[in-house]
Amino acid sequence: MTAKIKKYALWLKGQSLKFNEWVIIFGYVLIWLYAGTITGIKGSYLLAGSFTLLLIFYLLWLRPKIHRLSWKNFMEAIGLGLLPLMVELIFLLIVMQFNNHIIGNSNTSLIVKLLQKNIIYVAYIVIIAPILEEIVFRKSFFHRVDAWLASWVDNSKLRVGISAFIVATVFAQMHGASIGIIYILLSLYFQFIYLHFSNLEMNIIAHITFNTSTLGLMVLASAM
Repeated sequence: MTAKIKKYALWLKGQSLKFNEWVIIFGYVLIWLYAGTITGIKGSYLLAGSFTLLLIFYLLWLRPKIHRLSWKNFMEAIGLGLLPLMVELIFLLIVMQFNNHIIGNSNTSLIVKLLQKNIIYVAYIVIIAPILEEIVFRKSFFHRVDAWLASWVDNSKLRVGISAFIVATVFAQMHGASIGIIYILLSLYFQFIYLHFSNLEMNIIAHITFNTSTLGLMVLASAM
């Protein structure tokens, strides 16, 4: 059994970039669909555990080339991760002036409950999820959508914009947000970073920074 797994893994490693991107995309979607059949905290734990295994599989067997960031790029990525949080806070404060209540969604409230029950879940939120989402959405899924549209849309800038919006829509849908516009804008923002710097590692650091700072604010708000 072990020999067969190793043989399959070696075969998978030797496949094209296109094939490997489809593997990580379909793996992500299948896990999301299966975990979605189990509601509540159990479903979230299953999702987190399965996504962690998927990321480990990706890193061990596909062995992507990891680029070391310079100190300047690292600090720049942190700043890029804090920027959308500031914009989101301003947006929420403006909306609260008209609605007199805090806007939230099922995804956010469930995360707070999970953190109260299991502090280890923090590792998934601030490390695993950002890394996997940047690999799946900003890199693999975007490349595949852009390649598919290449035979339909000649204008490269228009094609990139359409591809980024499709990716952002799916990204928002998979986060189960009642305020999906924020997730769409967030995805478009991270896609812009990826296109501008062509450096997935910067995207990952920016996403980790955003999730960490957002998580801190969520915990602080729930304690007040």
